Amino acid sequence: MKPESSGWPRPDMTDDEKDAYFKKIWEMDGVQLDRTKIKVNKAIRSLAKLFLNSAWGKFAQNPDKVETKLIRRACLECDRGRLSLVKSCLL
Repeated sequence: MKPESSGWPRPDMTDDEKDAYFKKIWEMDGVQLDRTKIKVNKAIRSLAKLFLNSAWGKFAQNPDKVETKLIRRACLECDRGRLSLVKSCLL
């Protein structure tokens, strides 16, 4: 989506250069481009960049971080002056 909406790298590309561009995108990204859809569209390109950057940010998150859970209702128990959570209903 992003390479198609970015347009051609150069406006004066030959057919051989365009074929090499298709091959490069296929080998690097695994994306099959449609020659008829390649034209500059800033809105689609921005949307594609937003999705790609959001996905990379999500994949790059550290899974070892502390997990926070929201509790709607909790039952506490007092044992020798210490409160402990007995049962909870997560949101």
